[in-house]
Amino acid sequence: MTEAELLLWLASQGVENFGAPIGTSAAGNLGLQQDIYSLIGNPIFQLQQGLVTPEEFQQNMQLTASTRVEPEEIDYGTLEDNAYDEDLILGYELIKKGYTVGQVINSMLSQLKNVDFANIDSNAISIEKDIIEGLKGDLEKFYDRWTAANRVEEGLLTGDYFQGIDGSIRKQMDYEDAQKAYAAAGLPKGLQNPILWRVEPDANLLAEAAKGDQRAEELAKERNRLRLTLEPKARKEATQKASSAYEEFLSRTPEGRMFLEQERAKAAGKPQETRPRSAVIRRGGGEPVTLQTRAKTLADENGRVRLRSRADILADERGRVTIDQGRNRSAVVRRGSPPDTTEAEKAAQRKAQEQAYWAKMQETYTGKSTLAEKLQPIKDVEDAIAVAEKAAKEKRLQASQQGTVRAMDLIQKAGPIAAMLSQPAAKPKYVKPKPRVLSDQEIEQMSNMIAGGLI
Repeated sequence: MTEAELLLWLASQGVENFGAPIGTSAAGNLGLQQDIYSLIGNPIFQLQQGLVTPEEFQQNMQLTASTRVEPEEIDYGTLEDNAYDEDLILGYELIKKGYTVGQVINSMLSQLKNVDFANIDSNAISIEKDIIEGLKGDLEKFYDRWTAANRVEEGLLTGDYFQGIDGSIRKQMDYEDAQKAYAAAGLPKGLQNPILWRVEPDANLLAEAAKGDQRAEELAKERNRLRLTLEPKARKEATQKASSAYEEFLSRTPEGRMFLEQERAKAAGKPQETRPRSAVIRRGGGEPVTLQTRAKTLADENGRVRLRSRADILADERGRVTIDQGRNRSAVVRRGSPPDTTEAEKAAQRKAQEQAYWAKMQETYTGKSTLAEKLQPIKDVEDAIAVAEKAAKEKRLQASQQGTVRAMDLIQKAGPIAAMLSQPAAKPKYVKPKPRVLSDQEIEQMSNMIAGGLI
């Protein structure tokens, strides 16, 4: 069978030989086909022949030596959004400030040990301990996701992580595993070095990010200056306006004036009742602090100092002790036999309590609004800091995404050089020299010589 007949027969059988010549042996034909298949699957051949773009080639190589980070591994925001327990919310905030799960649990339990629970049923304390211990699973899940999210954020800047073409977050494999993956993909040995495939951030974008960081630092200094000069005056004015609003509201009605007079009488008749110094407020995030030191923060939030310890809350739940803070004044009312008072007096007292409740609301809103208004310059600077930090972070991420890959440079620049070096040198050709044309004199001399030799 001739080569033409063989090609026709192969075509009739649906065999595609990609235009390869037919050899004289079966082994030769099969070996040639295998070489063709290997060449087709070679990623560098695909790139050089334009079958894939440089961007697709780079992404394919990076995906080859990386693993996907599942979204739920770093999604701590969903846990925060779905948290409604105040202890759990506080625990999340402490973890974000650097606490471990064990430190958070111990901090919460230590508060129960230090608070005076003389009037609290032991069952309530035991229930509270069980509740705190029950938070451990949720806190550990949040801790793992928070830690992983921070690790990814840092890794995006260092190249340990990158964002794939599909938007997913990818983690670079270890050196040896990545090297094996590149070898299996068909890259030559010189390009199997994972370091060559790391993205080198764009220097110009990194410089812009540094400017954003510097701007944020300058704004932080301005914020600290405003806090020293503006905050004390703002708190003082907010407290004064809140107190005036409280008294002004109570002065509108007879019942309110009666309650106001009772408070003044209590304040003048006996010293202010104090809370246990070891009682701890656990609201608002941050490291737990004593009630005495927490007063400053509560004043910022409410415009007035109004303290309420964990013991008070538990006592209210048990129905034994009711704490009425008033305007930073504590009055403990023991439930027992009611005093012998008339219905009119009871009604008047209830109205007075209602007026006191609304007066406290007015006091709180006035204090908050006044404090927010006076501290607005600080908030403006803090917003500017957040904008500068966000811009710097985005520039660093862009620097990583738009950086260069050393391996791509080698392929694009070294490939043509290697092709030129592979060209064989031209062999020198022998050229027969042309006969020289003799002059007339030379011809005459030669004729004479020949003639002389013949004579």
